[in-house]
Amino acid sequence: MIYTISRHYDTEILKTFLTNREYIVFVSRYLNNFPPTRKDLAERFSVTQTRIKQIEEKAVKKLFNKINGDLKPLEKIVREDIEI
Repeated sequence: MIYTISRHYDTEILKTFLTNREYIVFVSRYLNNFPPTRKDLAERFSVTQTRIKQIEEKAVKKLFNKINGDLKPLEKIVREDIEI
């Protein structure tokens, strides 16, 4: 199953799961029509490109885990309804 976040989705909810830096990197890289390079973000935050990649990966992992965690109770309900 593939989950996507609409570019027009209210991204404010992402702030509840991500740190400020993770939020900026994630929104910049994934929800921007013209995403900046890791080099651009590295210069903005005064860190290395590798560090930007780590921040990006951590943000994606947090969001994936949040989505996956929220779906687990729903999967259980669906499976219980199907079993006879």
